[in-house]
Amino acid sequence: MTRSEIVLGLCATLLVSCITTAGVCVISNRRQSRNITIEGFTLVDEHGGQVATLSSRHGSPEFALFDQRHKKRAALFLEDHGTPDLYLYDASGKARLSLDLYDSGVGNLAFVDADGKSDLPIAILQSAKNGEIQFGFHDSRNVATHGTSFVGGLELKFNHGQPGMQLVDASGNILWHRP
Repeated sequence: MTRSEIVLGLCATLLVSCITTAGVCVISNRRQSRNITIEGFTLVDEHGGQVATLSSRHGSPEFALFDQRHKKRAALFLEDHGTPDLYLYDASGKARLSLDLYDSGVGNLAFVDADGKSDLPIAILQSAKNGEIQFGFHDSRNVATHGTSFVGGLELKFNHGQPGMQLVDASGNILWHRP
């Protein structure tokens, strides 16, 4: 064996060793990755029934919790335009309470009636202009006749640093106020 053949053999052996070591490092790093990419995740109970899911709903994330009968009881998700919503459902699957943001960024807490006749809220607690709070009352029967469900509200305000409240009708007319 000539000297050039020995050098060529050593270079080939070194090259194969480097490629093998690099491959092992890449495979090892993939195994130790702390990220998992998956379209959805379902948590099941000991009987295989769904108790929670983390999934993509219309391109937005949703986390849902299910009761022992595998009915959805809570959901936290993002609307298509990115605002967050939290819904709580009754035993029949009807959304009864929601905590969310309007597109404007105003937060609200909506209560829906139990009769199942309407998905419209019966009451909404929301922040209004200038840090005021409004507890608005709604009647789903009003939508057909007046085009809106708002029938009135209790507004909590601060006037010159002093707290106050007023009761308003659907048109915004003040029915009662203190101070």
